[in-house]
Amino acid sequence: MSFDPKNVPLRNSASRKAMDQFAVPNRPSAAIQRELRLEREAVDAKTAKLRALRLARDEKALEAAALAAAKGPPPKPKKLRKTIITG
Repeated sequence: MSFDPKNVPLRNSASRKAMDQFAVPNRPSAAIQRELRLEREAVDAKTAKLRALRLARDEKALEAAALAAAKGPPPKPKKLRKTIITG
């Protein structure tokens, strides 16, 4: 005969609380599951929208960088020559 902790008589509140830790939690009701699903879908839609905006922003930045690279580097400023006046 094996020991089954679920069949132990509950004598006090401490042992009852301990046994509650092993109890199978109740499944959320259908309404709660629907709420959770709707929230998850809203978060997924928001994430997809933000990802699309970020990708568009990055694409514009890459196009701007390619355009700047095609123009070439800006011209270097001319150095001023010192002239010595002797006189």
